[in-house]
Amino acid sequence: VQNLWNVSASARWRLNSMLRANRQLLRYIAESNRSVLFVSNHPDPYGSSIRLSAKECGQEYICARGWKAGAISNRAMQGRLIGNFRKPPSLILAFGDHPGLFKEARSLCIPVVGCFSKDPKKGAVSAAYYSTLLKGYSNHRNMVSQKLSRKGRKVL
Repeated sequence: VQNLWNVSASARWRLNSMLRANRQLLRYIAESNRSVLFVSNHPDPYGSSIRLSAKECGQEYICARGWKAGAISNRAMQGRLIGNFRKPPSLILAFGDHPGLFKEARSLCIPVVGCFSKDPKKGAVSAAYYSTLLKGYSNHRNMVSQKLSRKGRKVL
């Protein structure tokens, strides 16, 4: 399993092959009985690979790209994007930067793991480590749980 990969014009195959080869992660998501939202801001081939991976797990997928990204961010900023899904996600696996979506996720205490843009102008995206994808949910949940318990609330 490749721990770190870059999505760029010169390395398109890496994300495709990682998502296809990484049956362990997809199996983990499918068997975890948690809803995971796959988010991409990339056109094909990246978006199609992520969409197929989401479909394989029976999970939701959205592509936030171009004008759609603005519309999605606006709805998320108003706190009404995630609520539109059949089942609100317990984890967001994001490829790219989605500030509005992340803001809504934070307000709902939904952890976000995945890839984040280093330099939006260059389109360079670096992925989180494979182990973070598997362990990030429980680590983040514990951290959020501790924060909320101090405020007298429970984690979602």
